[in-house]
Amino acid sequence: MDGGTWNQSLRPELLVRLARDQGVRDTFLVQLNSPAGVNPALIASMAAVDSVNLAWLKPLLLANGWPTREALQADGVEAVFLLVQHAGRDPAFQAAMLPLLDSAYRKGEVDGQSLALLTDRVAKAQGRRQVYGTQTTAHGSDFVIDPIADSETVDDRRAQLGLPPLAVYKHMLDSLLAHAGTR
Repeated sequence: MDGGTWNQSLRPELLVRLARDQGVRDTFLVQLNSPAGVNPALIASMAAVDSVNLAWLKPLLLANGWPTREALQADGVEAVFLLVQHAGRDPAFQAAMLPLLDSAYRKGEVDGQSLALLTDRVAKAQGRRQVYGTQTTAHGSDFVIDPIADSETVDDRRAQLGLPPLAVYKHMLDSLLAHAGTR
């Protein structure tokens, strides 16, 4: 499964699906920072978008492996990653995709941030501490970084994948949340 059977004809559909995925998440961030909080209907809408995307994408990935930039261009590969990252209703699928993503990272097809995000998402779903400190939980109008294994060396692991130190990442998250509330 080397990603060679993906083709450009799938790219427009991936980008449309990604736009829906990101649209509902942008609205979530705005509502998260509002006095009224997040509307439960929005959570249901996000889950529906994720479920539809998973049902469409899962058979493609299982049959074809991880796509290459040559097959889908960089934005198409990024769309695949984000849809997998948001497929939390199927953590076994996410775990099965992690070795494919790791291989794609080693070939230069995806960035280190993508590998860190899915690694931590899978660890969290499996009840383990995360490796890179990318996963958070919203508490009111604040993001709290979920527990990290060996937190004393997390910045070293983050640096190996080209990620900023954890304190810088937390500051970026706080700024994102503050900005979302001003829209």
